[in-house]
Amino acid sequence: MARLQPKGPLFTAQERAILLAPDRHTQTRKKLGDGQLLLVQVETSDQFWTNSSQRGHIISLKSTLQQLVVFIQTFELFHEENMIVLLAAGDTDSCILYASEQLGSLLGWHQDTTLAAPDQIIRSLEEWKPADHKEGLEKPAVSATLSRALCLLHKARATPATNKLLPRILCLHGSPDAASQYIAIMNCIFSAQRNNVVLDTCMLGSDNSAFLQQAAHLSGGIYLQQGSPPVLLQTLLTIFASSIHMRTFLRSPEQAGVDFRASCFCHKNLIDLGFVCSVCLSIFCQHQLECPTCGTVYGSSAGPSTMRNTAH
Repeated sequence: MARLQPKGPLFTAQERAILLAPDRHTQTRKKLGDGQLLLVQVETSDQFWTNSSQRGHIISLKSTLQQLVVFIQTFELFHEENMIVLLAAGDTDSCILYASEQLGSLLGWHQDTTLAAPDQIIRSLEEWKPADHKEGLEKPAVSATLSRALCLLHKARATPATNKLLPRILCLHGSPDAASQYIAIMNCIFSAQRNNVVLDTCMLGSDNSAFLQQAAHLSGGIYLQQGSPPVLLQTLLTIFASSIHMRTFLRSPEQAGVDFRASCFCHKNLIDLGFVCSVCLSIFCQHQLECPTCGTVYGSSAGPSTMRNTAH
C-alpha cells in the first residue's frame, strides 16, 4: 500500500503564526490588569437595623452578611490575585470579620479557615458587638471606620506581592449623615484621592448621604441607593464586583446629581450658603470677626476681601 504524502505544509503561514502566538487568555489577562484589593465596610449599627425592621424592610443584618459571603467567594474567584477584607462599622469601633488568606497575617487577623463562612462571620460579629455598643449615640462614626479602612489598605499594600493590587473601598451604609463628621470624612476623601483609592457606596436604607456622594464623585467611584433590599447580592455582583478597568466597558449607574452641601465649622449644620475664610478655607454659616480655626482677624466690616460669601 502506497504511503500518502502531504502535497504541501500542514499549516499556512497565518495559521502557524496563530498557533505560535501567546495564549489569548494570557493576553486578555494582561489587558485586564492586576488584581484588586477590596475592602468592604458594612454598617452594623443597632439603631439602623432596628429602624429598618420597624419600617417593614425584609432584609436583616444576618441576611446581609450571608449575601456578602457569596459576594466575597465570587470576588475571589474572578481573579487569582484578588484579595478582600470585610470590616464591620459599629457605633464606636470597627472590627475585621474576614480577610483573604494572604492578608490575615499582614493585618494581624487570624482565622480558623481559609474560606468565608456565614456562621464564622456572624459569630465573630456577635463576639465583638457587645463591646462596641454604647448608649446615647446619634449616628455611627463613619469617618473613623473609613479612616481605619484607608490605614488597612495602606498596610496591606506594603509588600511586593500586594503593592500592584488596585485598592478600592465599598461602603454598605444606611444611616443619614452626621454633620459633625464632615471635616473628618473630607480628610478621608482627600487621602483616598492621594493614594488612588476608589470609594464606592451602596446605600441600604431610604436615606441619602451627601458626604458619601461627594466621596464617590471625587474618587471616581459609584454611588447607588439600593431600592430593593432583597436583591442586594445581585447588585453587588453586577455593579460592584467589576474592576475599575472593566467599568470602562460596562454601563455603570450614573449619579443624577451630587449634593455638594458642606457642614459649617461653627454649628456643624449643613448649609447651602455660607462664609469661607480666605486663609484656611473654613466654612461658617454666619459672618465671623475672627476665624476660630486659624485666628485670622477680619475686622468689623464684612467685606469680601477677607471672608467670602459663597454658595454650595
